[in-house]
Amino acid sequence: MQAAKKRFLSFLCLALTLVLLASSLTFLITYSVVSSQQKEAHEDRLRDELISLLREQSLFDLDENANLDALLYDAIVAATGDPYAEFFTEEEYLAYQAGLSGSFVGIGVVVNHYASRETGSCVEVLSVYRDSPAEEAGMKPGDLITHVDGASVSQAGYAASTEALAGQSGTAVTLQYLRGGASHTVTVTRDTCEKQTVYAYSREGIGYVRITSFDRTTAKQFISAVTRLEQSCVTSFVFDLRYNGGGLLYVVCQMLAFLLPDGVITTLDYASDARADATVYSEGDTLYMQGGETYDDPALNISHSLSVPVAILTNGSTASASELFTAALRDYSRDPAKAFVPVTVVGETTYGKGCVQETRRLTEDTCYVKLTVALYNPPSGVNFHGKGIIPDVLITGGAPSRDLYLSPMGDEPVLRAALGLLTSDTP
Repeated sequence: MQAAKKRFLSFLCLALTLVLLASSLTFLITYSVVSSQQKEAHEDRLRDELISLLREQSLFDLDENANLDALLYDAIVAATGDPYAEFFTEEEYLAYQAGLSGSFVGIGVVVNHYASRETGSCVEVLSVYRDSPAEEAGMKPGDLITHVDGASVSQAGYAASTEALAGQSGTAVTLQYLRGGASHTVTVTRDTCEKQTVYAYSREGIGYVRITSFDRTTAKQFISAVTRLEQSCVTSFVFDLRYNGGGLLYVVCQMLAFLLPDGVITTLDYASDARADATVYSEGDTLYMQGGETYDDPALNISHSLSVPVAILTNGSTASASELFTAALRDYSRDPAKAFVPVTVVGETTYGKGCVQETRRLTEDTCYVKLTVALYNPPSGVNFHGKGIIPDVLITGGAPSRDLYLSPMGDEPVLRAALGLLTSDTP
């Protein structure tokens, strides 16, 4: 009887313990849910109070059309300290991709703000793209646009005037411009234009090729320009990368595969342990990413290799893909086993961006984030991130960006030094 009573009491204690434990867990879960709800409610009240205070008391108006959630995501991305990371709404992402596409709708010009006492505020044409509506209408670099659809640039402002040049394909815009002091009027029909990122000339047997960015159409333009100059029997090349802030990694790899003999172009050191580091290399007429993935365009003749000396022009705005282009050519020239042509870097120390970004779509929304995922190294393996590339011939005070458009073979210190080096090295 005593044993049965003890068993009953033990069972009762166990049952009470389980009840108390279940009650405690229920309380903790309920408390956690309530606490979370209270926190969210507190954050909502705080946000509403802040917005109300800004609307009522701030000297500056709160933009009622602003996407406050997107601004919050911007702040989260900024908190990583990644200077190249960005959060995009779908509209922003489409605009970002359009900027890299190599094509746009417009009249086909590169412009700059120009103002003088004689002309007032003008839109200066720095470059007219090949086969563009502006070229067809007879416009030339150096033209000063004073009126857009009858509106004076001085009164409307430069930003509004340049925006007015854009529009839908097939629509017309009437421009009044000055050339040599004389006024001209022309109507230009907007159309889809291929962005010109490569400018090529020759001077005294030296081929000059300026690359303004690395967009989707740049490799095609570059290979065509270099091939054309080689066919004209140039004895050396100047590759001008001043003010080139970079662009698409696969595009610069295509261009380097065209210029260099077979071998490594770059190695990618990924931040995530879940991704294996990779090598991009060329072999014959194919560009590979390590693992067997092809990384090229079959229409491009990348089995080619340079056979004449090269000078590369740089400044503090030469960045990212431009630095990889510069470092890879110089690395090959310094490697005795490669037997590559002499390469001399002339100008200023480059910007120092040796990392690559990727853009990912967020699975819960039509939003995107661009983030830095890897360092990319030149063939030598020596990364230039945060340091830049020091030129072989250091010269400061070169031409401003405007002059590179209007007189690309002009007599300025950096180009003059490069031409002198190439002339003295040419047999």
